[in-house]
Amino acid sequence: MMPPSASDGQCLRDLFTHPEQWKETRSEIDVLGYADHVLNKQFTDEQLRAWLPLLNQWHLKLGLEVGAVKPWAVTGRRAFDAQRPMWDRFGSLGGPVYALAMDEPLCCVEVNLKKPVAYAVEETAQFIALVREHCPDIRVGDIEPYPSISLAELTAWLDALEAKLKQLNVRGLDFFRLDVDWCHFTIGGRIHPGNWPEVKKLEDGCRQGKIASSLVYWAADYPALDRLKLADDSTWYVSVMRQGNDYAFVGGAPGQITAPLAVAVGILICFWGHRLLKLTSGVMGFIAGAGGGWTVGLSLATGNDGIGFACAVIGGVIGAALCLWLFFLGIFLLGASAGAILATALFSAAGNQPQAILLVVFAIVFGVIALLMQKLMIVVSTALSGAYLVAAGLLHLLTGAHDASVLWFDHLQPGSTGILGYVALVFWLGLGLAGGSFQCGGRRRREEATRNETRPA
Repeated sequence: MMPPSASDGQCLRDLFTHPEQWKETRSEIDVLGYADHVLNKQFTDEQLRAWLPLLNQWHLKLGLEVGAVKPWAVTGRRAFDAQRPMWDRFGSLGGPVYALAMDEPLCCVEVNLKKPVAYAVEETAQFIALVREHCPDIRVGDIEPYPSISLAELTAWLDALEAKLKQLNVRGLDFFRLDVDWCHFTIGGRIHPGNWPEVKKLEDGCRQGKIASSLVYWAADYPALDRLKLADDSTWYVSVMRQGNDYAFVGGAPGQITAPLAVAVGILICFWGHRLLKLTSGVMGFIAGAGGGWTVGLSLATGNDGIGFACAVIGGVIGAALCLWLFFLGIFLLGASAGAILATALFSAAGNQPQAILLVVFAIVFGVIALLMQKLMIVVSTALSGAYLVAAGLLHLLTGAHDASVLWFDHLQPGSTGILGYVALVFWLGLGLAGGSFQCGGRRRREEATRNETRPA
């Protein structure tokens, strides 16, 4: 939630001086946002020292809207150097920065600086790299307008920026926020063509790239209604609800928390994976098939979640059936999943992007080993796979993540290069060892009981 800064920040003052008036609202949000330069200008050290620590008591985090490339800082380095002292100031006064939302770097470069997209990519990537290096625990995302920048341009921009960050060995965007001027949809796109289905396509693209997506919810029609003398105190509420409803009509929705389910399934697989071999094999086959089906569905009908979901279910059923019917395929997938998980966790805990070719190599090697050493690898694979789901799910819950991205360590918590990434890695390995030990102990007890039953009296 980002209160307006008009009237010398009166809205933000009211939030801190009258906390009883928005208790229910606080329970529905995770982050309180503000523009960094405005927060820095409008409030004294004394005020912020009294207010910012309250965010932690309210279980809220501080998010800032910042510049990455601006007329006053035409390079990523200048923007970072100019703003970092403000972030440090807020942290010293009890408000550590949780997330930085870059204020329309692509739009600024094209409209204000009159420079090419390549310049925006280069300087924005440089800004993100500096934040990752000096402030590794801060999430970084981008805000861009739509439909003044088209779907094709935004998609190309995200692809180019992510590719540049990968080239620099820098973790990509944590989130992408679209500032939709949906009034253009109503007037028929006479200035900028656009529609909600295109917004949904962009959300799907972000999801496939494991970037959390969101919208700026605002009364885009308020200025026009005000000029027509049709705006009143209810306009903002009605218009924001209209935006939410319109987006819901095309299948747009906030990400859903999958962490509790991951923890529950993970515990079963970690400690009883060998005994539940067929079920575990079927689950792994369903996950693999559903992932492939979802990708195929979105490629056939981009933006249509219904078709994507149907293809995911069909693919999951086929994958589960194959794993149960072809027992050795299930064993191979168990080993392969453990190998891929191990490679991903090691890369992410070290703060590096997982490399696709190495993930494939790890998966194949572990899959082959599982076929050669079935009993041992079944225990190891199920213990590690289940422990990973538990660790990733708990990390989602602890960090307040609300996106529906895959449970990879590198997209759960900003700065996975920091201590939390290593704690998650140690917890995962420790729980995996405990699960494997429990399974081996259970097997020995069952074998001993069988021998005792068959021993002649």
